[in-house]
Amino acid sequence: MKQVHILARLFSVLTILVIAQSSFAQESTIKVGEPVADRADSVSDGASTATTSTPKPSSAGTIQVGYTGIMFGPGFSSTLEGKQKDGSDLYISNRPIVKMTTSENTDIGIQPRIRGAFTNSGTQVSAENTFIFADIKKVIETNNSVVSTSLTITPRIMLPTQSSYRQATLQPSPELLLPFSINPKNSRLSFTITPKLADYIYSNPTAGDVTLPHLYTIVFLESAYTLTPSTQLTFGFYPEHYSTKSAALTSTSNEIDLGVNWDFMKGWSVNPFLAIEPVGMNTAMASKNMQINLVLSGMFL
Repeated sequence: MKQVHILARLFSVLTILVIAQSSFAQESTIKVGEPVADRADSVSDGASTATTSTPKPSSAGTIQVGYTGIMFGPGFSSTLEGKQKDGSDLYISNRPIVKMTTSENTDIGIQPRIRGAFTNSGTQVSAENTFIFADIKKVIETNNSVVSTSLTITPRIMLPTQSSYRQATLQPSPELLLPFSINPKNSRLSFTITPKLADYIYSNPTAGDVTLPHLYTIVFLESAYTLTPSTQLTFGFYPEHYSTKSAALTSTSNEIDLGVNWDFMKGWSVNPFLAIEPVGMNTAMASKNMQINLVLSGMFL
């Protein structure tokens, strides 16, 4: 564990250095899509986001405003007991985003998150954590007659605006995502591989919820199969590990998502999908580890 914590601190320094260097990213000629964002704010993720859309290039100083909403639930169970996989309450994670292009290949921005839960006692609205990020695109890329590939570096700082994290004395903490897109030529398939590493720092390690993560890793393995110019079949697999105050780095999820993405208007898409959690699955009633989720995303500007 000592070596793990040393690695985490080195990662923290690396993230800060990458943010500082973001404005010096090299220019090139091919625009790649938005990086795959993590799909939830703590240790329960869900929402396949792989699509084949590519946004138009933006000039330096351009400001874009967008929105992503993720509906978690309802549960895929004939018992009508609600949504079992991510808890008993159906909820929506609202994620507006504002970002500015600083160079041809670099964006910086902020994404606050607001949770709306539909409970037996009514609708409850609360803050989730907020993210400050930089997207450094086309760090490594290839484009030949067989395949095109592109690597993006996305360093982020997570601000503890969610009450449970503030109570646990979480400090602004670094995260790093490395979206790598693979697009075979003359193929309907596209792929994205995105490792994510996060080091959550607490000012008082003995305070708060013992289940909150310290070192957190997840790999987003996503693909899309184009059916028509506006629809794709989507697949995602998300092996996740994290450590807590009371447990070492442990496998906590291997979620599988199957869905359909529909680009229903310019710049906007909707992605309903079935989320399946094999870890801890109740073999007598597997539907308790399944739910129907939905992602709505697009850009206003």
